[in-house]
Amino acid sequence: MLNPYEHDDADQLTQSVETIVDPLRELIGRAAKGDTEVIYVNDNYGDWTHAREDLAERAMNGARPELVEPFLRRTTRSSSRRPATRPST
Repeated sequence: MLNPYEHDDADQLTQSVETIVDPLRELIGRAAKGDTEVIYVNDNYGDWTHAREDLAERAMNGARPELVEPFLRRTTRSSSRRPATRPST
């Protein structure tokens, strides 16, 4: 979803994305309220050198920031899980 929507078939993609933004945000919000982890995956156009913040900035500066912004808002609570510890021997 961190897409600048500036590629050749962006119009076709945005039509699809427009229909899923609200339902997907609702689903992410419900997961955040429960104990369900949300995993974000992005192919980064084959470029794995950028941090999420870089991808978000690029997308927000693109043609359709309104399709990106809903996924940048914090919907998850901080984890209360403790880091795994090794049993003492």
